[in-house]
Amino acid sequence: MPLPAGVGWAAGVLLAVAVAALLWQWRAGSTPGARHYQRGLAYMEANRPGEAFKAWQQGVREDPKDPRCWEMLGDFYVQASQYENAALAYERASQLSPRNGQLFLKLSSALRPLGKQKETFGAAKRAMELLPNDGDALGRYGLLLKGEKQRPEALKALRRACELRPDDPLYFMAMVDLELDTLQMDQAEQKLRAYLARHPKDAEASFRMAVVYNHRPRTPENIKEAIRYAETALAGLPHDARPYTVLGQLYLDSNRVQDALRLYHRGYHAAPNAESLLRGLADCYTRLGRTREMELVSAEYQKVLKRHDRIDHLTHVMGFNNKDTEAGLELARLTEEEGLHGKARQYYEQLVRQAPRDSRTRRALSGFYARMGRSDLAQRALQPDFLP
Repeated sequence: MPLPAGVGWAAGVLLAVAVAALLWQWRAGSTPGARHYQRGLAYMEANRPGEAFKAWQQGVREDPKDPRCWEMLGDFYVQASQYENAALAYERASQLSPRNGQLFLKLSSALRPLGKQKETFGAAKRAMELLPNDGDALGRYGLLLKGEKQRPEALKALRRACELRPDDPLYFMAMVDLELDTLQMDQAEQKLRAYLARHPKDAEASFRMAVVYNHRPRTPENIKEAIRYAETALAGLPHDARPYTVLGQLYLDSNRVQDALRLYHRGYHAAPNAESLLRGLADCYTRLGRTREMELVSAEYQKVLKRHDRIDHLTHVMGFNNKDTEAGLELARLTEEEGLHGKARQYYEQLVRQAPRDSRTRRALSGFYARMGRSDLAQRALQPDFLP
């Protein structure tokens, strides 16, 4: 039976398109970059990350215009906390694939630990523009805006991110914090109630609800509700200074000075460098007339305050010039004194990667490893060819 008029021609066109698509896929899969990209993925499936890394390195050497191997190298470097190398790889990939918003999102995340604020912000903004309905792109851009004190723009981005990902705690809490900071208490309370209805034991949300009640008139009922939320927060955040601070103040406002003192002591042991807890202890000792203890706590408070001011200054300096080794070493040391050992380690290791021939960075890293009980790493850190 003959085909209707025109059907044979249409079928021929469709067949030609299909053949062309298959040919394109074959050619794309036969490029050096594609082969090494797939080989690297196979190695990762076989739990052979070293071989995967070599495959992707070979891919960028043989086919430097294929963005996929560059992206994989960037992912690999991020896992190794080698953010400078990761940023270079992602930047190259994004140049080759300028409409790929995920690449700009990854680039922004790699740039941020390097203190390159302008470049971080630019990459995050581009990711948001390319991915206007992606919760992560909007959320991360909103977080950066929040850090830059661009509150209206940050709040707009974070609200949209929360519409797309309503139960993402990172973006939700950042949004509520902005509403609290700008005294939009009713909006914050409404969102918190809805969130707590779904997550009744969430410590972070409970803490923020305690803050909401803490801003209300000091009626017995408001104080009771604030204490209830603060105690729920403290149960989930036993090493966080914030719930101790709010709950202690509520105890003081209820004239429960001894309860406040015991609470602040617990908080001080959990977070000895929290300014708010030291102020709370000083307030308790003052009310109880214990002058000697108040003077000791006040002296410790001044010491901590001075260190925090210095950390803020050095962070600002490193934000403009992350190659300033002297400032970086002081920042790492003060961060270690704060008890933030994970963050301090990142600083020490990044300094060695940036200045591997500088004996100061190696001695500092070696000393840190030794203080953390890693004598094996302490010895290796002094070797010229060691890179963390």
